Amino acid sequence: MLSGMASISEMKSSICSPLPLLLAEAFLHFRHTFFSDVDHLSSGSPALVSNLCGHSSVAITNNYLHTTPEEHQAAVNCMSYAAMLAE
Repeated sequence: MLSGMASISEMKSSICSPLPLLLAEAFLHFRHTFFSDVDHLSSGSPALVSNLCGHSSVAITNNYLHTTPEEHQAAVNCMSYAAMLAE
């Protein structure tokens, strides 16, 4: 083995260490929460979230966004003919 180079077993143990995996999981959870919040606070603009995430299409972003029944109702209520439907 060359001086200063890690062995395969050393590399495996550092890759499989729980700390980097926990940090990666925490980062992904934060990222998902952040972009979900951006979506909710921007009145549901998947295109905006997609651009911020750096996704190649809105279809990818839609896999991660979740809406609530209240948001569905609010979207329908914003339509000019929603009052006619309620009658």
